[in-house]
Amino acid sequence: MSACNCPTEIIAAFLHEVMSPLVANLTPYVNSLDFINSNPNQLFLFTINVKSLYTVIPNDSGLQALAYFLNKRPVLEPPTSTLTRLAELVLTFNQQYYRQVGGVAMGSRMGPNYACLFVGCIKERILSIYTGFIPQLYKRYIDDIIGAASCRRDELEGFITHVHPALQFTHTISQTQIPFLDITLGVSGSRISTSVHYKDTDTHNYRR
Repeated sequence: MSACNCPTEIIAAFLHEVMSPLVANLTPYVNSLDFINSNPNQLFLFTINVKSLYTVIPNDSGLQALAYFLNKRPVLEPPTSTLTRLAELVLTFNQQYYRQVGGVAMGSRMGPNYACLFVGCIKERILSIYTGFIPQLYKRYIDDIIGAASCRRDELEGFITHVHPALQFTHTISQTQIPFLDITLGVSGSRISTSVHYKDTDTHNYRR
């Protein structure tokens, strides 16, 4: 159900501002491409997409993830307990004919940041006990992940399978080129090249 014009949207807008700095501090593994020149192994590009992320976040796990990052603030004001209670109100707001029991309502201002923190928390907890191969490049935009790895294919597949067992996802691995959002990444010699990606449904029906 849409959350647009919902009475809790002012609270959601406030929480969006609180969460934004937390999301900005979420870090990738490595953001350098120097390994391409120095590592003789095969180079793979890969994407991972979480299925229906907004609708599958359990309220209890999502609020725990939010509290986890809120407690990392240098100044705990407003208190974490207050902010998580406000988030709970946004997530479970009771209407006359409808009650949100899981996931984030469509259009909620806090939705994207809330989803980012949920996935970030899962990543941190899993990687804290993970001892296998980690890609040299790993970037995420909410539920879309792009990366590059110089390794054996089975090492990369092992990472993808292990790091994301808590969520359903799809993934693609390529040694030539791969689309991600609105760009296409390709391997050109010792560099990663980019170009504009047009989806199959794009009719180019626009004017200047």
